[in-house]
Amino acid sequence: MNLSAPYELTTWRAGSPSSPADEQLDARIRHLLSACHMPTPILSLAYQCEPSFRRALACQGDEHYLVYARDRAADELNSLGIRSLRTSSLNQVACRMAYIHHLRIHPQQAGGTLLARGYQAFREVSREFPAPITTTSILEGNTTARGLLENRAGRGPLPAYEPLTRYLTALLPLRGPGARWPRRMRTRNVSPYVIRNLASEDQTAVSDLYERASRSFDGLVLPIIVNHHSDAGLWPGLNWSDMLGVFAGRDLLGLIAVWNRMPVQQIRLSHLHPVLTFLQRFWSVGRAFWGECPLPPSGTEVPHLLLDPWLIAPGREREIGPLLLDAALTRAAARHALFVAFGVPEWHPMREVIRRFFHVPYWSMLYTVRWPETPAVPTGVEKRLIPPLGTL
Repeated sequence: MNLSAPYELTTWRAGSPSSPADEQLDARIRHLLSACHMPTPILSLAYQCEPSFRRALACQGDEHYLVYARDRAADELNSLGIRSLRTSSLNQVACRMAYIHHLRIHPQQAGGTLLARGYQAFREVSREFPAPITTTSILEGNTTARGLLENRAGRGPLPAYEPLTRYLTALLPLRGPGARWPRRMRTRNVSPYVIRNLASEDQTAVSDLYERASRSFDGLVLPIIVNHHSDAGLWPGLNWSDMLGVFAGRDLLGLIAVWNRMPVQQIRLSHLHPVLTFLQRFWSVGRAFWGECPLPPSGTEVPHLLLDPWLIAPGREREIGPLLLDAALTRAAARHALFVAFGVPEWHPMREVIRRFFHVPYWSMLYTVRWPETPAVPTGVEKRLIPPLGTL
């Protein structure tokens, strides 16, 4: 399909060959990302996808519609937006859910009509390739984006952004005072369960757990581990040995992955609030007691791991959740990470479990994105939708 000028459309699908034009677009996208920072009140982050943006897109889905405008004279992108599709569960039925992400306008192009025309292009793509639900997320601290986009009625070509729920990304620093850090509890419960690494032979047990969880929750994605050199899976680089499971006999009650996504997606700390800069210096004075500072210097990459994907049998979160998190933290610390990140909606029982561990809360808002012709959002989805952190 052809979009209204100045926007162009490129479609990337998992497993399809990459052309020289795709590789040139990939390089232009990575250049645009390096020019755009995501500000919050206390810090600014730059999200990068080196050495291949297309490879990193596997985290968002398997079918991607890239909408972009180019400055042909400068041979760079002025703006970008992506609508990705992935198979997920909705009301216990597998469907193709859409997610809008990587909305970027070059800082030198801010204030024009690129945003409005870009959303008109998105609308055309959505009409051509419909989905029962389209979502997106915005960091709560990104007040600029929220001010522009957060609305229920829509304005002109802009869609209605209807809030679904707040989403917590809990950053758990692994280096701090005492061997138990970041655990708040001084003792660990003696567990009657077996906690072990998963293997490919556990795929049936994983599928059974997914089916049980899908009866209560939407947005779940079946953890299928593929060859880590492939772009066909949602978790590039994730291996079976990175996943931990809690078993009662042969029954899998919960699983969690310790996933290193840094080979395809990186987070760079571009700016720190002066108060945090002071705390960095204060921490360095007592480094012998406190250990290494959990905040890296400005301008450097943030070493981190994701505790994602995870699944727990419904109703067993408060019992199984602490065991999974405790085992995952031990595994992550052995891999010399400074941080791990865990994502959960505000209403989910795991929100209470994460309170048992010291963490820095990093909140986003999840929205549905709707134009007048978009299907109505299923009733109750705001209390059922659990998008995996790695797909946001």
